[in-house]
Amino acid sequence: KNLVNSNAQLFGQYFKALGLIGCMPNLLVAHIIETFISPLNASVLHIGLVQAFGTAAGALLNISGMLVAGLIFYGTGIFLFGEILPILRKTRSPLSVYVLPLIGAILVVPYIPVGFPAVIGAITRVKFRSMVLLLACALTLRAVLLIAFLPTGLL
Repeated sequence: KNLVNSNAQLFGQYFKALGLIGCMPNLLVAHIIETFISPLNASVLHIGLVQAFGTAAGALLNISGMLVAGLIFYGTGIFLFGEILPILRKTRSPLSVYVLPLIGAILVVPYIPVGFPAVIGAITRVKFRSMVLLLACALTLRAVLLIAFLPTGLL
């Protein structure tokens, strides 16, 4: 309900009460749920984390939560959809050379949930190592954009 109502102050109080380590499982579940409930909306989780733990710790927690959620979506996508593209293309060669920059650009946009680009990476058979590096770099850039522009109302 808080994700839908965008009540960042309640999220801040909730995360603060749980502490740095205690909020990680809830944050991970919230990032996964956010992908399905409110796609294409600004994330309330980042604001709540920054209010609860400060800019640096809140951004680091947000990056780590999105990274783990992205890897879960990537693994699920490999498991469910990993063989669709090789069957259609009649080859097992990945399309990562063409798709990796596009996935990175999509991941930087704060309004797009982490799950969608991660599943696209799984379907196009992006290597695990490349996906981890891409997620880490793009999500760090996303957090910097959120820190820079969210308080001004531009995002």
